[in-house]
Amino acid sequence: MQRYPQLKIVLVEAEIGWLPFYLQQWDRHFRRNRKELPTPITEQPSFYFDRQVYATFFDDTFGCQCLRSWGQDNCMWSSDYPHGNSSWPHSRDVIQRDLGHLPLDVRRKVLRDNVAGLYQMDLPEPLPAAGQP
Repeated sequence: MQRYPQLKIVLVEAEIGWLPFYLQQWDRHFRRNRKELPTPITEQPSFYFDRQVYATFFDDTFGCQCLRSWGQDNCMWSSDYPHGNSSWPHSRDVIQRDLGHLPLDVRRKVLRDNVAGLYQMDLPEPLPAAGQP
């Protein structure tokens, strides 16, 4: 990832709750051991993740709690339709349950802007929800 900074990786169907913990641990080991066990990377692993890795989730209540402080720019909600474990036809309820506590700008990133940016998609502005200006 250091050699190919434009490379993007998408983690699919693995949910997101485990990622902050692993990134914390990888960074800790990198800092702690880099003198004794040099690696070919110059930055902490979380730097490369933040720059180049995206992760999808569709039913991860715990992981969505982490979005308050981590992952807002790298995580993308997925309905996983038409798989049997999809949240469809209750996707709106799941989104409200898992993302409803987040500010609108964070929800917008996770529900649409991150994927649009990753895949370089031009999207129209969303219509206001019922009862909103």
